[in-house]
Amino acid sequence: MTVLADDEILVSVRIPDTWAGADFYFEKVADRNVWDFALVSIAAAFKGRGTIDAAHLVCGGVACTPMRLAAVERALAGKPRNAQSAESVAGIASRGGDPLNHNAYKLTLMENLVTRALRAGESS
Repeated sequence: MTVLADDEILVSVRIPDTWAGADFYFEKVADRNVWDFALVSIAAAFKGRGTIDAAHLVCGGVACTPMRLAAVERALAGKPRNAQSAESVAGIASRGGDPLNHNAYKLTLMENLVTRALRAGESS
């Protein structure tokens, strides 16, 4: 849904300066580039150097609307952005997931994308 009128167009997006200097990450997993849409995607933003002061993570393709991973965000606070932190929080991403008959693989994809987003900016 949008609040734009039929005769209006979006000409810019402003990101609040509170996230200036943050690290951003996006990745989508598609079936051999056959589909235009992602099976699962992740968009992430991380604030902090050395340790994560704040994080926002959202997965697409796993529910009717993009899914904010608030529990993962809370678990990351104060941790370094590295493989060990990734391993400790990846399973939280899919916790409580209730897959349909043929898409349980998306839970594993979510966990893997959380891990990849964190490892992309490893601090050690």
